[in-house]
Amino acid sequence: MLAPLESGLLKTSELHQIHFMTFGNKNGIPVLNFHGGPGSHTTPKIVEA
Repeated sequence: MLAPLESGLLKTSELHQIHFMTFGNKNGIPVLNFHGGPGSHTTPKIVEA
């Protein structure tokens, strides 16, 4: 696995936070991937810049 360029926690409320990691070319097109957690799911969505 590649080492992340950066990682951290983003506070979303008083109780919750999201862990993030960035990989790849800093000058490339950004891609977000969200994990829905146990028993949940996400739906793919492509957003053009």
